[in-house]
Amino acid sequence: MNSRTLSPLLSLCRMARHLVCIVAWLWVSGVVHAQDTSPVIVAGSKFPADAGPLFRVDGGERKFLIPQGYFRSRVAGYASKDAWWLEALWPDLTPWRENNPADDKEFHAPGGGRMIKMEVGFGGKNMATFLNRLINENEPGDPGYGYKSPFNFPDDTTDKRIKGDQRYGLQPYYVDFNKVLVFLNRDRKVPIITLDEVAKSRWNDWFIRRDSAGTVSTLIRCDSREVADPPEAAITGRGIALVPHCEHKILLPKYNARVDISYRRVFLPQWQAIDDAVRALLTKFETTQP
Repeated sequence: MNSRTLSPLLSLCRMARHLVCIVAWLWVSGVVHAQDTSPVIVAGSKFPADAGPLFRVDGGERKFLIPQGYFRSRVAGYASKDAWWLEALWPDLTPWRENNPADDKEFHAPGGGRMIKMEVGFGGKNMATFLNRLINENEPGDPGYGYKSPFNFPDDTTDKRIKGDQRYGLQPYYVDFNKVLVFLNRDRKVPIITLDEVAKSRWNDWFIRRDSAGTVSTLIRCDSREVADPPEAAITGRGIALVPHCEHKILLPKYNARVDISYRRVFLPQWQAIDDAVRALLTKFETTQP
């Protein structure tokens, strides 16, 4: 779409300053690439009726039917052929349901509550080693192989981190804050002596599982263990307490897809159950209908 077509919309946005207008501009300009996600009626649906109408979406070369209640902000436009953004409540991966005030409260709980967020991306080369590349274990032929960062970050490889004892079937690699302080003070005349929890929350610990060949099959990055989980009473949604979270990355070779799952760190001991449930949910969405 050319600038002449967009100009009236941009002018209207400046005048109205309304979210709907901004979304409309993003839509027509191609920033939000939504599919033709018209609701469809499916006999014998696998999902409860109050999860909203089913929307037919593409995922790579596959077809899927997804209830509206799973889409972030309940807008089916949050899906393209290459990516989806979904939300559900743990432990059942329950979607938002119509006319259910309790769901509204849960999906807007301070600190994230039981919310599980899923960002699903399709396509990409060398997907088998994608998670290895995220921790800078590049192999010949991988994108970025041979690249060395000029900044010498203190946490970008496992050998710069503190290797801990196994937890929940995962190998942890914790941030070494002694190295972080050296890194942060490299150009400072007045050195930083200590870091508070806010500063430490900007650094994450890694939890890794590998297959027999050493390829990373699960990568979970959580706010540092030195950031304490606050009492539930302190989580008010007004910035009173830091609420540590994790970003859990998995691969779905069947779909040539990767999934970023985010949730509160208190759920880390249940990572395997979350992993299994997300995989099963995405399989449940798949359809053979044209």
